[in-house]
Amino acid sequence: MLLLPYSSELRLAQIPYVTLAIILLCFAVYNAQESNRYATNKAITTFCEDINQQSANSNRNKFNYMPTNFRACVYFISLMHDLPDLENWIEYNVAIFDDQYSLNDLEKYAEYEYYHYEKFRITAPVSLDSQLMFAPYTQNIFSMITSAISHADWMHVIGNLIFFFAFAPALELLSGNRLKFFIFMILISISCGISYSIISIVNNSPVPTLGLSGVVMGMIGFSAYMMPYARIRTLVWFMFFIRIISIPAWILAVWYVGWDTYDLFSRTDTGGVNLIAHVAGGFSGYIFAILMFKEQRKKVREELSDEVDYMRSARQDHLGIMSSYKGRQHIVDQKMQEKLDKKIIGGKMDLLYRYVNTGNTSEAILLILTDYDINEYNQEYLYKFFEEIGKWKKGTVYLCVGRLLVHVLHDQGKYAQLLSILEECFKVKQNFLLADPATAIPLAKEAISNNQPELAYRIVKNSKERYIHYINVTDCLLLEANILWEYFSKANEAKSLILNAIESQLIVDIKKAKNLQDLIEYDISGPSSSLMSK
Repeated sequence: MLLLPYSSELRLAQIPYVTLAIILLCFAVYNAQESNRYATNKAITTFCEDINQQSANSNRNKFNYMPTNFRACVYFISLMHDLPDLENWIEYNVAIFDDQYSLNDLEKYAEYEYYHYEKFRITAPVSLDSQLMFAPYTQNIFSMITSAISHADWMHVIGNLIFFFAFAPALELLSGNRLKFFIFMILISISCGISYSIISIVNNSPVPTLGLSGVVMGMIGFSAYMMPYARIRTLVWFMFFIRIISIPAWILAVWYVGWDTYDLFSRTDTGGVNLIAHVAGGFSGYIFAILMFKEQRKKVREELSDEVDYMRSARQDHLGIMSSYKGRQHIVDQKMQEKLDKKIIGGKMDLLYRYVNTGNTSEAILLILTDYDINEYNQEYLYKFFEEIGKWKKGTVYLCVGRLLVHVLHDQGKYAQLLSILEECFKVKQNFLLADPATAIPLAKEAISNNQPELAYRIVKNSKERYIHYINVTDCLLLEANILWEYFSKANEAKSLILNAIESQLIVDIKKAKNLQDLIEYDISGPSSSLMSK
């Protein structure tokens, strides 16, 4: 039975640049390999023909077979030319022919093979395959990576890239970080190379390897962790049954990694397939995913679950009415609201830009306030205007939007963001006024608790002149004096502020007046004391 996965059943919101780059790179490298092989094969054929013509004048020697056996000459020269390191040529021969020849005979064969190959190498083009493939006895980290992007033939490269494209694009976007995703693939390549190297040396079978299949299996293992229930469109072919079926990623992972693991331990003839790299890639893909993307998996879980449910419903609802969609309603509402907000903001921004930059303040404010009722509790709506206007011109319109935004954030209890907005507004205008004067004292206290005494002081400073009778003047004066004394070490200014307030009869509460009088009589040069506790 043939299972050929070719694409994920997820809608991609972005272009998977890393995945596409790897695919293009593999095709480009293989094209270079093919050109190099053509030139090399031509040189090998010419060399073997030349020594074959000269064989009539040479002494017959069974170990020196190349001059008299053209096909064997081509085969072994090609084999030696593609090996990254000929120092292990004897070991390589022993691993292949130990059941046919003695070690003594293999060493004699190798002596003549070296002789002819050294003559060939003088004028032969360098083998690109030997530069790219990974020889397990070298344990070269760089060639572990380059071998992943090189392939043996067109069927090899196309087959690997179809599997790669079935899983990698969705995983790249779900990973949330393209650089991290690329590093993940590098680690998979290295882990496959190390695993293959160790087992090959132990089994004395140092056969070089190349191909992206280890990384592909790593993607399959990654998918089993990151998106186990996401469906992969798969061509299923069994005898006369041919159909495209959407199969969950975890099932495909179990199928491919499981079968390769079984074949690795049960088969002696693998048909040239590097099962060690396959199994190592599958398991290391899952393990590295846990180590590198555990937090990211939590972030995307809800959105991914909704997308999987949406696509399930799209498969089942042939009429297109999505009647079986059980997606979370708040996610649907959120997406619709985002579209509405984008439409509202996008339609106003150009007009608002003209109003702000031409000084048409009243029209700009009216434009913003038009939809204020329906967006009163949508701070993102106001913040977008605040942010954009701040890029154009920080004037009256900017402060007006800031005032509205502070009011909304106060109602929602989002003080950290609120204080940040206030700081920006006070940078533009020192006597910036709040929309609701009653919030001045709570906001000043919040600024103090957030270690922002300078902001707290600006909020309550000159409260009488700024807010007239719409604010509790006594409490504001008391807090203003407290900030001057405790945080700025300006005890004399604090005392002067309170004395002037008493003389101006700004204090109408007899009890508070008495407390203030006690404060004035207190020795300012003595230990610091919180005025608000008096």
